[in-house]
Amino acid sequence: MIRVPERLAPAVLRYAHELDEKERDSQLHEPGAPYRTAEDVEMTQPVNVASVPQRSPFRYPGGKTWLVPYIRSWLASKTPEAGVLVEPFAGGGIVGLTAGFEDLVEHVVRERLTFIEGDGIEIIRRYSDDERAAFFVDPPYTVAAKRLYPHWQVDHRILFGLLAEVKGDVLLTYDNTREIASLASEFGFETQAATPRKSREAKMNKLLIGRNFSKWLKQRD
Repeated sequence: MIRVPERLAPAVLRYAHELDEKERDSQLHEPGAPYRTAEDVEMTQPVNVASVPQRSPFRYPGGKTWLVPYIRSWLASKTPEAGVLVEPFAGGGIVGLTAGFEDLVEHVVRERLTFIEGDGIEIIRRYSDDERAAFFVDPPYTVAAKRLYPHWQVDHRILFGLLAEVKGDVLLTYDNTREIASLASEFGFETQAATPRKSREAKMNKLLIGRNFSKWLKQRD
């Protein structure tokens, strides 16, 4: 599931239909690239986003192309396969599109994509009792959100409390701040710092937050 603004939904659907037509005409060929997972990247080193298929038609502040290797490992670790990917703050949509293209999630594969214009918190509540739901949550961050987005207000405590109670698995990304690390610890989540991409930003400035990292995330000293 990908949430996008209603005004963008027609453009996304047109793009998906164009891809379907190209696939039927044998015109759709992704450039060859190594299939990289969390095993192939170092948390202290930036991810080369040029090595990741650019499946989203959008360019979005705080895009998650760098996270794709981790998403692959996270979803592949689910037994049984995740039934639905719930992505209440989709941004450019690269996570949901990757899950669909690579058959990582049953719902996206079987029923294409579901677009919802609504409250991300309510969408999480809707699927909170689904044990096979995988929640990827990338909310407006505490540091830069006000500068980047017109609708940036999120009650992070409520969000963490809600995700701590869902029956499915959870993966969040945030800025690596003391406030967020403290919330993660308070609500029983594991954390792992990461370097997203080459930039002037400091290394290890993003935080992966979730459960059972030992099942899919390479352990580092």
